[in-house]
Amino acid sequence: MIKKHLFLILAFLPLVSFAQKKKNILFIGNSYTGVNNLPQLFADVSASAGDTIQIMSFTPGGQTLMNHAAPGGAPMNEIAKGIYDVVVLQEQSQLPSFPDQDVNEFYFPYVHVLDSAIKAANKCSKTMLYMTWGRKNGDAMNCASWPPVCTYLGMDSLLRKRTLEASTQNQCDVSPVGAAWRYSIKHYPWINLYQPDESHPDPKGSYIAACVFYTSIFKKDPSNIKYNFGIDPLLADTLRNIAKSSVFEHMDELHVGYSAPKAAFYHNFEKEGKFLFVNESTQTDSIVWHFGDGDTSHLNRLVHTYLQSGKYKVTLEAHNHCGEFDTASDSVFYDASTGLTLPHKFSQHFYPNPFSENKVQLLVSDAFVMNIYNRLGQAIQFTAVQCDDKIEIEFEEDLPKGTYYCLFEQNGKHFAINITKL
Repeated sequence: MIKKHLFLILAFLPLVSFAQKKKNILFIGNSYTGVNNLPQLFADVSASAGDTIQIMSFTPGGQTLMNHAAPGGAPMNEIAKGIYDVVVLQEQSQLPSFPDQDVNEFYFPYVHVLDSAIKAANKCSKTMLYMTWGRKNGDAMNCASWPPVCTYLGMDSLLRKRTLEASTQNQCDVSPVGAAWRYSIKHYPWINLYQPDESHPDPKGSYIAACVFYTSIFKKDPSNIKYNFGIDPLLADTLRNIAKSSVFEHMDELHVGYSAPKAAFYHNFEKEGKFLFVNESTQTDSIVWHFGDGDTSHLNRLVHTYLQSGKYKVTLEAHNHCGEFDTASDSVFYDASTGLTLPHKFSQHFYPNPFSENKVQLLVSDAFVMNIYNRLGQAIQFTAVQCDDKIEIEFEEDLPKGTYYCLFEQNGKHFAINITKL
């Protein structure tokens, strides 16, 4: 379904000079990138939002990543300079939607070749895959032999699936332009994004692409963009909102920033102030724990002990070798008087506390078993009536003043909180 012998024609976009520090971006693709001069359009929308870039591109019509990966060719020589912050790879618009055999032979291997060359030239360069879109009425050329591409939706779904697979295989980023097109086609069907050939983008289609690239490279809201590319201002604002709703608000699932560090961890109460912390971060070379009590650690898995009662904010920093980092935070609660912890959902959910009447309320979200004891460990009698997400607890009239332990059992674990009658 794909010709194996294609001639390489090179088109160059001169480097644009700016006074301030910029990101260097290299676009490698074909007419889907070259039409409407997407690299320069991306530079213009970025500048209007306060971000500047330096660009170069290789975008001859009909070219594949296999062509661009040819040893000694201009794209590979440019990659070898190692001067680019981001290298964008755009495959021939039909190829990733072909049958598995063709995709495994002509798409995935050449993403890997180019990505490997990019990382070898500069370990901090990012490979970004340009997710394109299905043709307006599917791929008529290949419909008879490969029915999944007979419709826009079928072709577009395969392009999205294979692009995300290539991103996962190579741990590289995605600019999910196709996702923004699909959102536009579904929610704003009266906005035509295609040229008459029902394949290439018209100016509105390229404008959406530029907005998505702005979000994908800078991780910023495309609503910041002020440049309209000659499009009616109200329509341009709608197109920016399409990019925001479809991509900016769904970056993780669309692999925007996929190669950047992602901080994540879980913790579990052990006993007597001891909490197990486990690092689950990805794309990370080093970590730093901050436990909220002044202590830190660089270990991936450890038990940390809190000596005093309190609520502690735990923060994990995840760093990579290029200076990028991400943080994740959570809180733990410890009651030194009981040696037990309290799940977040019960924190300060008794009210009033302290209390003077014989009634308190408890906000709840999950099933649990609760018992209440005095300081001598004697069980206290009470009645409980649940209404929606509240439980009203009523004690006997002669309940003495003092502090009481409310012990919870949930999912096989035990937690405690104190309540005080004045």
